[in-house]
Amino acid sequence: MTPTRRFLLVRALKATGAYALFGVLWIIASDRLLLALVRGDLEQFSRVQTFKGLIFVILTTLLIFLLTWLALHQLHRAAERLRRSEENLRRAQTIGQIGSWYTNDSLNAGVPDWQHSGRVVMEWSDHAHELLGIPRGRAIDRDLFMACVHPDDRDRVAGAIEEAMRTGSHDIEYRIVRSGGEVRWLRGRTEFRFDEEGTTTEAIGTVQDITERRLLEQARQQLMERQHMLANASPALLWTADATGRLDWVNERSLTFTGRPLQDELNWGWVELVHPDDREGYLSIFRQAVANCLPFSTEFRMLRHDGEYRWLMAQGMPRLDPASPGRCVGFIGSGLDVTREHEALEALWASEERLRLALKAGGQGIFDIDFASGRVLVSAEYAHMLGHDEGDFSETLDTLRKRIHPDDLNDYEQRLSDCLADNRHDFRAEFRQRAASGDWKWMLAMGAVIERGQNGLPLRMIGTQTDIDRIKRAEALLSSLNQVLEQRVAERTAQLEAANKELESFSYAVSHDLKAPLRGISGYSELLLEDYGSKLDTQGCDFLHKIRRGVEQMHALIEDMLAYSRIDRTVPDVSCFALDELLAAVMEQYAGTVEAGQITLTCHCEPLEVCADREGLAVILRNLLDNALKFSRDVPRPHVEVGARREGERCVLHVRDNGIGFDMQHHERIFEVFQRLHRDERHMGTGVGLALVRRAAARMGGRVWAESQPGQGACFFVDIPCAPAPAEDAGPGGGTV
Repeated sequence: MTPTRRFLLVRALKATGAYALFGVLWIIASDRLLLALVRGDLEQFSRVQTFKGLIFVILTTLLIFLLTWLALHQLHRAAERLRRSEENLRRAQTIGQIGSWYTNDSLNAGVPDWQHSGRVVMEWSDHAHELLGIPRGRAIDRDLFMACVHPDDRDRVAGAIEEAMRTGSHDIEYRIVRSGGEVRWLRGRTEFRFDEEGTTTEAIGTVQDITERRLLEQARQQLMERQHMLANASPALLWTADATGRLDWVNERSLTFTGRPLQDELNWGWVELVHPDDREGYLSIFRQAVANCLPFSTEFRMLRHDGEYRWLMAQGMPRLDPASPGRCVGFIGSGLDVTREHEALEALWASEERLRLALKAGGQGIFDIDFASGRVLVSAEYAHMLGHDEGDFSETLDTLRKRIHPDDLNDYEQRLSDCLADNRHDFRAEFRQRAASGDWKWMLAMGAVIERGQNGLPLRMIGTQTDIDRIKRAEALLSSLNQVLEQRVAERTAQLEAANKELESFSYAVSHDLKAPLRGISGYSELLLEDYGSKLDTQGCDFLHKIRRGVEQMHALIEDMLAYSRIDRTVPDVSCFALDELLAAVMEQYAGTVEAGQITLTCHCEPLEVCADREGLAVILRNLLDNALKFSRDVPRPHVEVGARREGERCVLHVRDNGIGFDMQHHERIFEVFQRLHRDERHMGTGVGLALVRRAAARMGGRVWAESQPGQGACFFVDIPCAPAPAEDAGPGGGTV
């Protein structure tokens, strides 16, 4: 029996009992009273009894009316309260997006095992119909309800219902699919009631639309995930702390930096990683900021996972309680690795210090002109070079102009105007400035405009001012000395030209005077051999041959001396020509000598061009070939090789032989005049040839050297400039004479 029926039954029994009690009391009391009034007169008692019955009927009618009216009135009031309650419930469900349903044994009297049947009859509120998207008036059983549940959530909802039938209730969130495919989130809560045997007798539940809340939760979760990703992607070490300063969260970048687990970083665990020299200072700033709920910013060193201390720029902001303005509930902060910036700043400081010392050592000052105000900021050295104390010295464009020498002011202004008008020109001016002592000092000012306005007008210029007074004085002295020196050089040059002319005349005179007796000696000795050779013995003939060889050697020496003296008197005729053509022409001159001596003469030369004096280079080649042929003709299978190769912008020419060679300790000696290593008659020479080679090479911007070992031949090298390389070089070539 439902509580409502039980309540109505009790009220009916109470009304019936009251009526029965009233009737019994009326009969007993009224009879006794009437007998007493009629004093035993039965006839009168009978009449009064009739009247009493009429009164009883009237009274009982009034009593029944009164009880019925009261019952109906109370029923009406209860119905009105029930209506208002249902209306309030409906409105509350609408406002709270809540629907309800109910089922019991009575509703499912015709459904066997209704607790587990899909056809269970359920009473759903109007708003529940709206939430499920099912028209009002349409019956909703469990099968229809489960059809509304999202396919991915059906098993979970069915399992929750079965579990609630054992435990008595469930609270679950799931999705439904309304007509049109709209998906909504619902929260379902159910309570089951059981009889003494544990069988479900009734069930009541609610469904609440929580779509907005779920969307907000999803948005909040996505926002938190994005914030988490941003926090971990940030290059900064992020952290939060409670109101006492204890860390309660750090981002992954912080854990990567320290290489430690999260629990080691929370609370005050991070303090041990701060550099000992920075620890107290940073903790003092941090605790003071926490105590006063103020933002802070500082730099300190912290130990990284690899054992290196890194500079961090730490910043923190207090978190305030929105409900209680001014109340600090914690801190949020960051630490950015600024080691590179710190090192760059230190390098900048060191560079500035080096610049200051360099400027001081070089006697240079720095100026910074603000054209808008006319003020000029200057360095200490700027003031010192003018004899002023830096603390008392102030500079402006007007005071600068007043200190410039009047003869230099126009040039200074013109150069400054040119620089200000055209940004392509830097400022440079030499002028005299009056020092504190009153003396004029030469200065060199150099600068450039570094800032211009939108209209192109200059706003700022920086530059240096150098004390060049000593340089100017030295230049004046040097100019005076140069004039004297030029005069002396002119005098010496005239003397040298006169001496050279005298030397040239002397050389030709000596050559003529020496050659004349040599021709006589050569001629008479030849006549002796022709006319009287048969009358002389062997020794006499040998003496005449020695005389002739001496004459020939003396003649060669005179020619070499003349050639050596002409080298310095002639101007080299430098031109670009093909080296292989010159080599072929020079080597052709030795064809007879090579053939007669059975000497192999080869050439390995790249087809390249050189820039040299053609005749001078021919002299070099002839002398080197003469030496090579002379010192290799007595060895078995004599061989002389001439070659050339390009090395960058230079050409290296070589003449190699397999002759007697020489000791490298005499390398420099062989290039001196009249120095000979071999004085036997088999290797006759004047001692001038290699000296002539070195002299000629030097006049063409080249050099000569040799490589040799005794008994293994010698190789002489000549280095001279090459002509510019052509676009495409030909391959190497060679030949044999």
